[in-house]
Amino acid sequence: MSFYEFRKRIMQEKAKREKKEKKTRTDETAQQESVVGRNKFSVALLGLERAGKTSLVKKLLKQEDIVVRPTYGVNLENYQYRDLNFTCFDLGGHQPFRLSLWKKFIERADAVIYLVDSADPVRFDESKQTFWHYINFAKQNAPVLFLLNKSDLPNSKELSEINEKFELDKFLRNLRPFNIKKVSALTGQGVYEAWDWVVDVLCGAQQWKVKIVLQY
Repeated sequence: MSFYEFRKRIMQEKAKREKKEKKTRTDETAQQESVVGRNKFSVALLGLERAGKTSLVKKLLKQEDIVVRPTYGVNLENYQYRDLNFTCFDLGGHQPFRLSLWKKFIERADAVIYLVDSADPVRFDESKQTFWHYINFAKQNAPVLFLLNKSDLPNSKELSEINEKFELDKFLRNLRPFNIKKVSALTGQGVYEAWDWVVDVLCGAQQWKVKIVLQY
């Protein structure tokens, strides 16, 4: 290959790369702008069975007096917050429901919240595999909130330990908005602050950046 042919090839590759980067930036801008002015959003709540998804929803709806039972299939809850309307897809965590339901609801959701029982390390490997498999079905720029539930229990694991176990630092190399927080659906500790982050990202009040805060 001559010098001129080599130089031509380099310039062609550079032009292709710049075109691809421009398209990516354009797509990201369009997706971000598409949420501006909206007042209706959908949120998918994921996690293994007994992780506390339904308890979290009841806490947000201030329905703590209602007896929480395992979710078989999906519960749809409408929630109004800050003049915005949310439809929460509370998805059953048993394996048959993961296989039959999760994908189609994740693909529809504007945001994804994943709960892990921070006091049940025996199931961390299963939960990790489940999380990384299904998060691939989420919209490209849908914010992901990873919640360490049951943090009020004395045997709950530290945020830094779970962050390492689940390899959540991968999100630092991803354009998807991400956050991780410790909460207790039972006491309400951290629940509303976590929800505020999702709302801020969806309505554009917060920059779409990965945020991993290794503290309570």
